Amino acid sequence: MKKGLSMILMAVMMLSVFNVGWAAPAVYVEAPSQKGGQQEKLKLGVEVLLEEQISLLKGKNVGLITNPTGVDRELNSIVDLLYHHPDVKLKALYGPEHGVRGTAQAGNYVEFYIDEETGLPVYSLYGTTRKPSPQMLKDIDVLLFDIQDVGTRYYTYIYTMALAMQAAKENNIKFIVLDRPNPLGGTKVEGPVLEKGYDSFIGMYEIPLRHGMTVGELAQLFNQEFKIGCDLTVVKMKGWDRNSYYDEIDTERPLDWILPSPNMPTLDTAIVYPGAAFFEGTNASEGRGTTRPFELIGAPFINGIDLAKNLNDLNLPGVQFRSACFTPEFSKHVNTLSCGIQIYVTDRQSYKPVETGLAIVKKVYDMYPTKLTFTSQFNLLIGNGWVVNEIKKGTSLEAIVNDSRWTGGLQAFMPIRSKYLLYGNVAEPEISWYKPKKSNPVLINGSAASVGMRQEPLDQIDAAVNKHIQNKLLPGAEVLVARSGTIVKQDAYGYAYQYEDGKFKLASDPVVMKKDTIFDVASVSKIFTSTAVLKLLEDGLIHSVDDPVINYIPEFAKNGKEKVTIKQLLTHTSGFVSWIPLWGKAATREDTFKLVLEYKLDKAPGTNYTYSDLNMITLGVIVERLTGKRLDAYVKEIITDPLGMHDTMYNPPASLKSRIAATEYQPGTNRAIVWGEVHDENAYALGGVAGHAGVFSTAHDLAILGHTILNDGKYGDTRILKPETVKLMKENHLPNFPENKHSLAFELNLGWYMDALNDAGSLGHTGFTGTSIVLSPTNDTILILLTNRVHPSRDMGSINPVRRDVARLVGDSIKIAIPGDGTAWFSGYGDNVDNVLQAEVNLAEKATLSFDTIYSIQTSADYGYIEATPNGTTWTQIRPALNGDSQGWRTITVEVPAGTKSIRFRYKTVGTSFQGSGRGWYIQNVKVTTSTDELTPELASAKWQIRMY
Repeated sequence: MKKGLSMILMAVMMLSVFNVGWAAPAVYVEAPSQKGGQQEKLKLGVEVLLEEQISLLKGKNVGLITNPTGVDRELNSIVDLLYHHPDVKLKALYGPEHGVRGTAQAGNYVEFYIDEETGLPVYSLYGTTRKPSPQMLKDIDVLLFDIQDVGTRYYTYIYTMALAMQAAKENNIKFIVLDRPNPLGGTKVEGPVLEKGYDSFIGMYEIPLRHGMTVGELAQLFNQEFKIGCDLTVVKMKGWDRNSYYDEIDTERPLDWILPSPNMPTLDTAIVYPGAAFFEGTNASEGRGTTRPFELIGAPFINGIDLAKNLNDLNLPGVQFRSACFTPEFSKHVNTLSCGIQIYVTDRQSYKPVETGLAIVKKVYDMYPTKLTFTSQFNLLIGNGWVVNEIKKGTSLEAIVNDSRWTGGLQAFMPIRSKYLLYGNVAEPEISWYKPKKSNPVLINGSAASVGMRQEPLDQIDAAVNKHIQNKLLPGAEVLVARSGTIVKQDAYGYAYQYEDGKFKLASDPVVMKKDTIFDVASVSKIFTSTAVLKLLEDGLIHSVDDPVINYIPEFAKNGKEKVTIKQLLTHTSGFVSWIPLWGKAATREDTFKLVLEYKLDKAPGTNYTYSDLNMITLGVIVERLTGKRLDAYVKEIITDPLGMHDTMYNPPASLKSRIAATEYQPGTNRAIVWGEVHDENAYALGGVAGHAGVFSTAHDLAILGHTILNDGKYGDTRILKPETVKLMKENHLPNFPENKHSLAFELNLGWYMDALNDAGSLGHTGFTGTSIVLSPTNDTILILLTNRVHPSRDMGSINPVRRDVARLVGDSIKIAIPGDGTAWFSGYGDNVDNVLQAEVNLAEKATLSFDTIYSIQTSADYGYIEATPNGTTWTQIRPALNGDSQGWRTITVEVPAGTKSIRFRYKTVGTSFQGSGRGWYIQNVKVTTSTDELTPELASAKWQIRMY
């Protein structure tokens, strides 16, 4: 007998005692979870209405808004189907642009007439009025809409629908939309969102150019988001797959293409239309008056061969261009030979019609700036006034489509759109943990939801940081969080300057922390030095990281250091001690370097990991020797200038002091409050420029560097490192030191500050002044936490609790995609916890336990145990404990011995300040199978919780 799934939260008392006398088998298997389903045959909204929901119209006077596309799969007109239906009283027809029979060209007004086939009045909604008047709606009980859209914002039928919905609201008439497929599929969204002030009948509402929605979904969105508020019903299709273009929906019986308008003759036209129609706002022809409107673009002044070559040189995805000449029979350049290009879509999935259309416009303008002119309609089509200005200024295509004015609206629209999707979004995998969306080339601002993150944990960061400020652990901080190149949070807290001396005397003129505050990042500077060294490797000035240091600094051989390699310096396995005092020990910078270069080793090279500033100081010397430039100049040349990190520097000028976070009261170096100078005493002794410390930067600048690393060395169009070089910065080079994983630039998998962001590939670095950077290549996530925790004293306590609190909330904000019914048990977080999820099973015979799970559990510290008990008191593991990262949902199967009374899942964490919780442990679909039955045990816990994320 099968038991139904029951997840009941209840408080239970549980004891954890291992029993070595009861033998538990070690039989288990593990495999990826697999889910699947079968697509049903397509039924259009009109067919669903007639076959299943005709009661919506029975006994009602019906008005119908339609055109030639209003047909069923057998090409029967909805006008005829309803007119001859015994249960329907069809009273009036309403025609959009081009009319009910589709006889009028674009922009031509349609007048009132009597339909010859039915004798019904046909009211024009593209004549003297575009909104049904009360007279037109007299005696109408239900207004029905059935028109095929083409998936583009500036196609007028959706606004005919919106205005009719307004009229229905005003006249207390029910409005029904019979849904139809989006010909372009329902997953891809493109182009800028319409901006306020650019609304017209080719764009009434703030939606993107390519919206990826059906007319039914748009009707719901219009009704709710734009406050129409009519009595709306959408008759959904059945069996529509959002993956499919119009001709891919049913391969056995493909949908016939009915011209939605005279200049939309084929599906190929509709595919290019979202971008090619930009030319309607120029003096160039968009191909009207030919058999290939919108696929042909040209003008008398264009050389088609040159234009085709220039466009093909752009290597735009999924498209090729052929030079072509044509003579329009009507519209622009009528009876005049025009040359240009024909658009050929070679890969629909990668093709971006909006960007492609904009690329063509821009290229024509670049080639003919005095001949291509723009009309006011261009701005109405694109939905703003700034794009045309950027085209005229020569701004690159990439810069335009990555401008926050373009991307910001899109990202704000996506979560709104998702609320009204009627058919799911199966083509785009859910953006979640392990599955980030495609990254932006450059950082932009956007919503958490747009990149698969929850806003609530991000909002909780504010209270977490402020709590530590109130407890006087630090005066101020800044947090920046980004995923997939989208900054979802950037906030500043507390004070950049608060104290006058080391006795916490409050300053009379404190400086509030701001988002552009510049911080002394301390040891985060090491990332810059390592990057500089790897650039020298890439450029061939360093032959190999396995080269001995003495190949580049001969005097380094002193005191037995001949065998130390560059790689050992980069990974802190040289054998150096962690630190020696340098301030006040030498008169010049060179003499100070000499103290380091001649210093003896504490351990044999390669035998011990000791994080040491001396390693990085030595690497800084190598950079200066090989380049002939001081380290700061070389870093500026190869990193900060190319990436536009204009607030990153060594030795900031006095003019920036008001923007800089103050650090420590430091009389030992003959300084009071250090403010605007490097805090580190040894870096100060080296003139503020050293391999281990000295960099000043902002959160945004560091995020640029982080994004560059995550994007394999490239930021926008700028590449500073090759992907193979960046790989050296991401992969572990210390397999023999599992507790001290290190790349050639970053620390790896350190839970004590990465916490829930510590996934399989996480990398980062910290700085003594209270700074840290965490990068997750797996989740394409950046966390920058900058504080001035040494202001005014380094003795205020460890900053690690702040780092972990923030990282845990950032990790928790990244949603876990949960299959099945979308719910799972979650272990919770915490230090030194022992959280139990238990079920009673009472097995008379041996059985098989199976469950689906995903987990990211701190390696070598925290564990997930699966245990069984014969008596409720003594517990035994029945498989090895889970630890590390599952890299996705897995199905685990374990043999459970006969006589088992209960099973449990136990999440055990340590409580030291040098560990972290990881992202936690999720469990669902728990089954116990015997020889005769499959049971779904009732799970209960006082600590675990049911989650949907």
